[in-house]
Amino acid sequence: MEDNDNTKVYTKVQATKLVMEMVMMEEEEEGPKAYVVYCSTGCSCCSDENHYRGPFSTREIAEARCELYTKTRLLASQYARNGNYKIEEYDAELLPGGRVIVDDTVFAGWAEDTGEDYIDRNWG
Repeated sequence: MEDNDNTKVYTKVQATKLVMEMVMMEEEEEGPKAYVVYCSTGCSCCSDENHYRGPFSTREIAEARCELYTKTRLLASQYARNGNYKIEEYDAELLPGGRVIVDDTVFAGWAEDTGEDYIDRNWG
């Protein structure tokens, strides 16, 4: 039904359906993701060495870093000969100038671009 000033008039049911469709469309639109590697010794007596590395812009880059950390035995212990590495996914927000916000923390950029991948924060 058209009103005389060219605005569309909806019933409550139509308006509710329209709002629900809009919400569903927003939920389907996913923003950028960040990938962070949790590095663990696998040993409780060495757990103060556990830390995070990243953020990386793709899962593939994070997986390659896990392989590198394993080969270089970044966090070897008696319980995990090469250390344990797990990739975690977070929502990211890109800022002007290349900065990135991941889990309420602002980073200078993606770790693969800045060359710095150690995260000085306990995300666990």
